[in-house]
Amino acid sequence: MTRSEGAALAASSAEKGALKKLKPGPGLSRDAVAMDQKLRLRAALSALAAESGYEAVTVRSLIRRASVSTSTFYNHYDSVEDCLASIVGVTTQMLVGEMRAGQQLAADPLCGLRSGLRRLMERVAEEPETAQVVFIEAYGAGPRVRAEFEAGLTALETLFAEIFRLAPRPVAGTTHLASGVVAGIVGTVRMTARTGRAEELPGLSDALTDWMLSVANEEVVAFFLLRSRSVDGGVGGRLPEMGAVSELRESVADASRRAIMTTARLAAANGLSGLTSAKIRKDAGLSRREFARYFSGVEDCFLDAVESVATMAASAAETSAAGVTNWERRTYRALSALCLLAAGDRGLSRLVLLDVTAPGRAGLLRREEMIDRAAARLCDQAPPERRPSELAAEASISAIWRIAETEVAAGRAKQLPRLAPVFAYLILATSRSIEQPLVPETHETTFAVKAVSAPTPEVQAA
Repeated sequence: MTRSEGAALAASSAEKGALKKLKPGPGLSRDAVAMDQKLRLRAALSALAAESGYEAVTVRSLIRRASVSTSTFYNHYDSVEDCLASIVGVTTQMLVGEMRAGQQLAADPLCGLRSGLRRLMERVAEEPETAQVVFIEAYGAGPRVRAEFEAGLTALETLFAEIFRLAPRPVAGTTHLASGVVAGIVGTVRMTARTGRAEELPGLSDALTDWMLSVANEEVVAFFLLRSRSVDGGVGGRLPEMGAVSELRESVADASRRAIMTTARLAAANGLSGLTSAKIRKDAGLSRREFARYFSGVEDCFLDAVESVATMAASAAETSAAGVTNWERRTYRALSALCLLAAGDRGLSRLVLLDVTAPGRAGLLRREEMIDRAAARLCDQAPPERRPSELAAEASISAIWRIAETEVAAGRAKQLPRLAPVFAYLILATSRSIEQPLVPETHETTFAVKAVSAPTPEVQAA
């Protein structure tokens, strides 16, 4: 790795040497000095943000750690956020490069997928602090940093779509599947970064590749390509508890619950930016003291409201499938009900799928906690012989979330019920073969889905 490459993933290991000033003397070009200064600043920002959080980093603390002057800092970056955007942009570009290099060195697309992902995971594991900053702390920054991160995700999604297109059948893919697969990878990286286990990533790469090959299958692509009836119109349902809050606020005796339900309704209409504690308290009939007793602030109440809506929706979906004894059919029925609820109330679906990250890092972590719980529940409810691994469950739920949020962000929430079979496949494909049809005969398709075991490159070649 060259010194310029090392500027992308510069954190704990860089602390040992990269933060030292270059020794003065002849032979150092202006570009070499500038690159060294940028490397030290990136390394310092990664270390400080990993230690105390991005929001605690100031220009003063940054230049002290990097041993550069204030003028030097502003010669390279406009602000701390500008420096972080540089780290995120260069790091994600490098990870795409590692993935592409591994693919190009292999004999076929599937071997390239495996070797490329291993290279990507090895690079992330080398710099756990930078992994934490790029994949977690960056959510505490502004829109430019988010844009850099999204650009990196888009580049990875494009690359995976290309790999699936070149791979032999039954491996196949769509744009949706590529984005889901990338979300599964990113979710795995986040899971290890936030639990201090990033060094485990290289050892997880083969299992993650197996998961990708099991879900990126031509059978699931068939569901994306179905010519089903339009779902515009009277599709979807509503969460019954949400409608009564404005009319009968006194009917909810618990003050914290009343605040949460009020916040969910207000935020579904106007987002986090339109919320104030005064609005919540007035609408919910709470005193300032009552509000402060339960919540540290508006964002805390907002995140509790988002989680409450998600929990209610999941509970309603499980109730709709309670009478189904077959696990595969029950999974499909619950996911269909969840998609109908999301389609029926686009305000609440935006709240849970998109606005949850509006509070930044705290919102991201709350979302990841919800994914963790959903994955754990999935594993608990599955029959022992069909139970997916923890990694596969986490990756599948992350993939479903990403696809759903993409649809909602594009204004296509009403189309979510069409994706219920796809979401079911993303969960069931990681278990053993399914003997019975996944979808009931009354559905628009008569496809009988069989969840496939992950094919190895050798099997594909044969």
